[in-house]
Amino acid sequence: MVPGVRSLPNFLRKGIRGRLGEERPCRQCSPRIEGGGIAFPTTDLRLAISDSLSDLIRCLDLAESRPGYTFVALKWFRDVALPGSASAWAQSDAVRSNVLREAIDRRIVVTGRIPNPKSPQFPVTTLKLNRLLPEVRTVLGRGDSMEEGFEPITIRGENLSATVLRERR
Repeated sequence: MVPGVRSLPNFLRKGIRGRLGEERPCRQCSPRIEGGGIAFPTTDLRLAISDSLSDLIRCLDLAESRPGYTFVALKWFRDVALPGSASAWAQSDAVRSNVLREAIDRRIVVTGRIPNPKSPQFPVTTLKLNRLLPEVRTVLGRGDSMEEGFEPITIRGENLSATVLRERR
C-alpha cells in the first residue's frame, strides 16, 4: 500500500478484481512463433474513405488548382467552396464542419497559418491536401505509386555508398 493514499472503496475493488482476474488471451496483440522468429499480427490501421470524404478531397483538389491563388483559406473553403459543390451532405453546416474536422484529424487535410494578404495582423488558416497518403492518391485516381515525376539521373564516378565506406577506412 502506498503511504498517504487511501484504499479503494469495496465496489471499485471488486470491479477491478473481476476485470484483472480474468485471463483471456488477446489474439490481436499476442505474438506467435513462425520460422524461428516471433511474428506479431498486423492490422491495417487505415480506415475506409467515406463518400463525403471523397467529395471533400476532390473539392479541395479543385480549389488548390485554381489559377492565380496560392492558398486555400479554411473559412472560404468551408463556407463557399463546399456548399457550392453538388454534394447534398455539404449543404448542412454541421455535417460540413464534421466532415472537414474528420479530414483534419485523419491528416487527409493539413492546416497551416499564413499572414493575411489584406491585413497581416490577422493570420489566415489554410488547407492543403495531404497528397502523400495512399487513400488521397486513390480518390484522385493517381494510384499508390509514389514515383510520379521521379526520374533518376546518372552521376559519373562510383556509388556514394562506396565513397563513404572508403573514406571511413
